[in-house]
Amino acid sequence: MGINLTDNSIMHVLVIPSWYPSNPDDIGGSFFREQALALKKQGCKVGVIALQLRPLRNWRSIFTGKYGLNIELDHEVLTYRKHGMIWFHRTPKLQAWLWKKNALQAYGQYVTQNGKPDIIHVHSMLYAGWAAKAISDKFKIPYVVTEHNTAFARGLVTKTQKNIAQQIAESAKKKFAVSEPFAEFLTAHLEQNNTLWEVMPNVVHSRFFTLPIEKREMQKPFVFISIFLLTPKKGGRILISAFAKALDSQPNLKLVIGGDG
Repeated sequence: MGINLTDNSIMHVLVIPSWYPSNPDDIGGSFFREQALALKKQGCKVGVIALQLRPLRNWRSIFTGKYGLNIELDHEVLTYRKHGMIWFHRTPKLQAWLWKKNALQAYGQYVTQNGKPDIIHVHSMLYAGWAAKAISDKFKIPYVVTEHNTAFARGLVTKTQKNIAQQIAESAKKKFAVSEPFAEFLTAHLEQNNTLWEVMPNVVHSRFFTLPIEKREMQKPFVFISIFLLTPKKGGRILISAFAKALDSQPNLKLVIGGDG
């Protein structure tokens, strides 16, 4: 498949995420996809290299899963999906090497068909950052990092993974976290000698700012809605506990929770 988006008049951004939606309805990494689509909407030339490597715990996919490179257009965002297995899931150095190997293969085909990008945007360092660092070292393309992974703050990153992340961050042209507390944590935790981590929140659709706010009579319940992945790390229990305290002084409130998990 030879889709060519080469145009020297606009910025060419290559997005490399550590995880990515397998389809438009998949919420895993949906904010990475949303940013890629937003960049395209703003006039950038955008491509995505998504390594979709399956862990061995999903052993049936050794025989039934996809392998190799698939190329698709997602709302004019060229998406290269490299499918395969992660044979070294519990060995960070080997896992980083596997990401580097597969990303360089996908990048070679991407550049042949679409030209060299101006910049690489990494979403989450482990292990897309290692792939971007390898491409940057070999082809002299700068990369920036946006970190989303809560494993750093939850103490789930091993010493070896931290060392890999430090090398990725050290070589990045810019480093962003999705909140101010997270940026402060990464600055202290990764002990960088160059620039501090800056803040770049996830994107929000423009309709959140343009739709009118409905005026309601206050005798009716004031309804809050929270939509999130219903897993413990998202803090749903904290939300419910906080809302219960708010009801003591504001009984005319209602909380609606939506999500999957």
